[in-house]
Amino acid sequence: MIQSLNIENFRALKRVSVEELGRVNIIVGSNASGKTSLLEALYLVMGNSPENSLKLKRWRGLIEPTPFVAIDTGFHIWEDLFFDSHSPALSVEINDSIKGRRKLEVALSSDQSITLPFGEALDPGNISTSISFIWHIGGERFEGKVELTKEGLKLGRVPPFLNSAFMASHAGGPNENADRFSSLSKQNQQHDIVRSLSVMYPFIEDLSVETEIGGGVGIYAAIRSQEKKIPLPLVSEGINKYLSFLLAVCYAKGGVVLIDEMEGGFYYQTLEKIWVGLLDLASTFKTQIFVATHSMEALSALKPSIDKDVDSCALLRMKRDDKTGVCGVDRVSGKRIAAALEERFEIR
Repeated sequence: MIQSLNIENFRALKRVSVEELGRVNIIVGSNASGKTSLLEALYLVMGNSPENSLKLKRWRGLIEPTPFVAIDTGFHIWEDLFFDSHSPALSVEINDSIKGRRKLEVALSSDQSITLPFGEALDPGNISTSISFIWHIGGERFEGKVELTKEGLKLGRVPPFLNSAFMASHAGGPNENADRFSSLSKQNQQHDIVRSLSVMYPFIEDLSVETEIGGGVGIYAAIRSQEKKIPLPLVSEGINKYLSFLLAVCYAKGGVVLIDEMEGGFYYQTLEKIWVGLLDLASTFKTQIFVATHSMEALSALKPSIDKDVDSCALLRMKRDDKTGVCGVDRVSGKRIAAALEERFEIR
């Protein structure tokens, strides 16, 4: 379990340190206060590929789903990673109670650039490598030397992957969910997922992975009183999103799940059960949770789960200084969260 986090020069986070992280960490704050940036920093340091930084750009809507296209001439692919682009070097460090210290350093050369003219084919001969992703893990150094080719990213030595899953502010894609459910099913471990979903939605009797027309795959639900199975997104986008959370927890067994804007798409009266199902499964799979939310309803619905084990929870309140533009964070203990929710104090 990650116990502490240190970030320097990443996005809006010039320098952030957090100690005493919990099994469940709730991230709150106004728009542009650094909530998503904190989740992204964790995702990068736990990963093992510079390509993860491009995934973050796609999830933010900055580039098209296919990498290396639709980027204006002269736009630096990795420039947005740095708080201060004039000092293009960042670091993210975590300390894990089991796996120890893990640090990522990213450095960008000021005299080189990687540019992709809009709509033109990639010409590797005209591209210079100008960025280094270096991980420090257990006394070992792993440098992912970045080369852009027609085949994609070519990397140097990469570190071991630390189990993690990032849930952006939308439900998981059908292929990703189907792959994760299929992996569980092959090991005959899908029952916890089906049980958690049916507790919330009793009319769902079973789930299965089925081939779609055209060769794709998707998760189908057996619905009570329905003769045929139905694609889960057609049953409910909210149910599909909840399933994405559950699958991510199982996929990241013993690791970390990062969830951005968890409340979107859920009916407010279901939020308490969603927290219970999510955290119970996380406890079973020993998965640490980081959840960002704007919703007081979502926070209030969390209280029964917090009351069961206040010491396992922490709240991270993000804030931005309007004068400097720098974002920071205050940690609130589980006991204080529970007390504030009991008195209906505003904690966002």
